[in-house]
Amino acid sequence: MRMSIRLVVMVIAVCLVAGIAFAGMMMDDSKMMSDNGKMMMDNGKMMMDKGKMMMGNKDMMKDGEMMSMEGEKMMKAGEMMMKRGDMMKKKESMGKEKMMEHKDMMEKKY
Repeated sequence: MRMSIRLVVMVIAVCLVAGIAFAGMMMDDSKMMSDNGKMMMDNGKMMMDKGKMMMGNKDMMKDGEMMSMEGEKMMKAGEMMMKRGDMMKKKESMGKEKMMEHKDMMEKKY
């Protein structure tokens, strides 16, 4: 039983790293990024709850603590992703405005 919990934590950690790398690749898609951040935060909350439940069981106390710490990390990562996504949205809309201004100026010239 103990090994399977460690395995779950490992798998989740690997998924997290892969998710962050993937998010880095998809930087240009800001909406997806903030959605991913929200999802990560939800996953983190779920992990924390699971961890708290495990802590209730004396045998699984250590694993429970590890789980809820992982959950907290996940929530923080999710929050950061959401912030990054929001910042990118702002940059994108600024970029669009600049393009429009440029286009208007060009049209006035000719």
